[in-house]
Parts: sequence; structure tokens; C-alpha cells
Amino acid sequence: MKLVDDRPDWLARDGRRKPVEIPFEADPKSGRVLVQAFVATEADDAIPVDQVVLVAGEPTPVLLLPDGDFRLIVQDESGAKVLEMPLER
Repeated sequence: MKLVDDRPDWLARDGRRKPVEIPFEADPKSGRVLVQAFVATEADDAIPVDQVVLVAGEPTPVLLLPDGDFRLIVQDESGAKVLEMPLER
């Protein structure tokens, strides 16, 4: 497996997904958070299009997303939602 932007290359092999930077608001001040990208129009129980774990003090990975509008959900280590925000691509 090869890595592209610290992500598995198979995620972008079809050419539809492109690297998208995660907004700085999602960066944890300490510990880790889970960042999930959902299609903006899908229900709350939808499956995320992509997700990554951010670790405080480490480089922020990218999300690999197709074109479209998304909503980001950020959860702390206990599973509590700490941030929800739109993300246009």
C-alpha cells in the first residue's frame, strides 16, 4: 500500500476523490478527535464518506472527498460531539 498525503492511495485511485484540508477549528488542543465527513443532505445516521483521527501536536491529515457539499462532525475520545460545521468542496 502506498500513502498519498498520509492516506492510503486506494482511496483516490478512481480520481473522483481529492485531498481536502481539514479546517483548523477541528484540531484538538489535547488528546485525539475523530473527524467524519458526511454528505450535507444525508440523514444523521448516514455512513461517512471519509473519516480520520487527529492527534494533538501531530500533522493534520487530509480528507479524501469527491466534489460536493459536506458536513463535518468532530467527536472527542468519549464520543461526544464537539463540533459540527459545513464543508463545501
